[in-house]
Amino acid sequence: MSANVLTPYDYFGTGLFYPETLPVFTLPKLPLTISDHSFNLKNAWWLANLSHLAYHNKEQIKSALSATGFSLIKTIQVEQTFCYLARSQSLVILAFRGTQFKNKVDAKTDLNFPLTVYQQNTKVHRGFLNAIDLVWPLLEPLLKTLKNQSCQFWFTGHSLGAALATLAAARFNPQASYLFGSPRLVDKYFMPLHKSLNIYRVVNCCDLVCTLPPSTFGFTHIGNEHFICSHFDIYKNIKNSKILKLKWKASLEYTLMLPVFRKNHVWFRSLVDHSIINYNIALWNCIKKQKAY
Repeated sequence: MSANVLTPYDYFGTGLFYPETLPVFTLPKLPLTISDHSFNLKNAWWLANLSHLAYHNKEQIKSALSATGFSLIKTIQVEQTFCYLARSQSLVILAFRGTQFKNKVDAKTDLNFPLTVYQQNTKVHRGFLNAIDLVWPLLEPLLKTLKNQSCQFWFTGHSLGAALATLAAARFNPQASYLFGSPRLVDKYFMPLHKSLNIYRVVNCCDLVCTLPPSTFGFTHIGNEHFICSHFDIYKNIKNSKILKLKWKASLEYTLMLPVFRKNHVWFRSLVDHSIINYNIALWNCIKKQKAY
């Protein structure tokens, strides 16, 4: 494995619009460190793949998990809210499916973004709250049973799935939550009440979804931000001014590639960076660049 050879980025629309058609864990598997509840690049790469897996059907999930040493506990779907529980020894993964671009219900959930009153006068995204409420009566008893078995929990999800994993974490307090391409979903009063949560929010460079809904409507993020630039350096909680500079540079580089004239290429960096495939690739390249394998 050479640290000088990075995995090529996916500039095509398939990974962005149809992630369920692409396989997971396509790169050599890295060790998973279940005792590390701080941010860990290799663990982040694992959770990004497990988030990608949530886009697949039950049989595909079961098969992929079995190949990685996990067993599927249960899949839960109520209307369009979908998640699965998986276990490897004492570690339990709860992964939520993200937005499926051709699904009108998912689109309505994402766009139902007025803030609504939640707990202790905090406010959250109304569509995301409604979506998690659909599955929580089925999820909570399972989580409590597994907790009584001395399990530890990691929650994860991509896009809409990241938002749902956040709200689930606020209710259950897992050991760690890894979120990929998460939109804003809470108000400024939510974070202080949940500052004990180990939430690691990974942002892939120009990902547009991470900037929505606009902060002018009262929305903010929760958790520690880990920002990946276009050259696969990763930064924790850096200033907005530096983020804007890195995004501008990445967008310019992408535009100079002339994607408009390339067959099947996504035209905008802000969209291609949202693909869960590219989250997997970006994390993998960060690991290789840091020689962290």
